[in-house]
Amino acid sequence: MKILTEQLSEITDLEVGKRLVENFLLERLHSINKQQPFDKALRALYINDGNLSITKTASLSCLSIKQFERKCKERIGMNPKSYARILKFSKAYRLHEAFPEMDWISIAYKSGYYDQMHLIKDFKIFAGANPSEIEKQLRNTAIKMQKDLNF
Repeated sequence: MKILTEQLSEITDLEVGKRLVENFLLERLHSINKQQPFDKALRALYINDGNLSITKTASLSCLSIKQFERKCKERIGMNPKSYARILKFSKAYRLHEAFPEMDWISIAYKSGYYDQMHLIKDFKIFAGANPSEIEKQLRNTAIKMQKDLNF
C-alpha cells in the first residue's frame, strides 16, 4: 500500500492513477484464499448486474436467506438487496458512459429496471443527481470511471 501511495503522489494523469489502483486491487484479489460458496454467490450476483433474485443468490451460497443476509452485512457492510441495487445502477451508468446516444428508457430496460422512474430514483440516491444532470457532467469529462472496469 505504501508503494501505491507513493506512485499515486507522483502522477499527473488521472487515467494512470485509475490503472494503478485497479492493478493493485486485482493483484490483491489473486492472493485471496479459495472462494467459498458465499463468494461464488456474490460473484454470480455481480456477473448478473444485480439481476438475480436474493433467494437464488442465497441458495448459491448454500445458506438460508436470513444467514445470507447476515453474512452480507458482515462481509460487505450492506444487505444483499442494497448491493444488487448498486450493481444495477452501475450497469446503467456504464451503459451510458459506453453509449451516450442511448436513451434512458433503453438503459433502464437493459439494466434490469422495471421502469425509468426506478432508474431515476437510484441515480438520485447513488449519484446525488438525476440522469440528465449526470449526462451533462459526463460530456465535460474525458475519464470514464466505470466503462473500463477490468474485472
